[in-house]
Amino acid sequence: MITCYPGDGTAYMKHIDNPSHDGRIVTCIMYLNKNWDVKTQGGLLRLFPSSRPGDYVDIAPIMNRMLLFWSDSRNPHEVQPSYDNRYAVTLWYFDRDERLRARQRGAAQDQARTKMEASALLRAKPSEAERPEVPTTTAVVPQVAITTAATTNISMETTTSTNIAMTTHSLSATALKMAAGERNMASGEQVGLVGGIA
Repeated sequence: MITCYPGDGTAYMKHIDNPSHDGRIVTCIMYLNKNWDVKTQGGLLRLFPSSRPGDYVDIAPIMNRMLLFWSDSRNPHEVQPSYDNRYAVTLWYFDRDERLRARQRGAAQDQARTKMEASALLRAKPSEAERPEVPTTTAVVPQVAITTAATTNISMETTTSTNIAMTTHSLSATALKMAAGERNMASGEQVGLVGGIA
């Protein structure tokens, strides 16, 4: 996962990466922030090791720093407010058996949720006149799907499809231009897939 905290005091509250036994065992974070100064830019990662209750460790997100820690309740952590663009790449080492069990649980839950939603739709199916029109735009993106999350994370996943339908009410015009790979007409530069909030 590639993450950009866009500054302006953006933070991420105290959490555990794997609270639900989804298979993540070890979290690996690589920071990509040149000349980072925590006094002016903030953005510290604060770890709360369970072996030292009430204590914490602050880690500066400096360029090429790699951090490994347990993804479970042994290492709750948070990101302190960041006052500049803060970049990181996060990877997880998964336990195969735990991941398989989590996927099986998820599939069973999805199937039950789909049945509930289908029966609710049948009971409350609106007439053609009542259905809201949802504007969509199709952007051609070769083998990349862009997903924005409420936590200000940008996640990129590969996909076999080259056409991705995006609703215009959930993506800004800038994000649509980025997804379509349009050129910046003023400078002639290619608009890239840069992290940030759409």
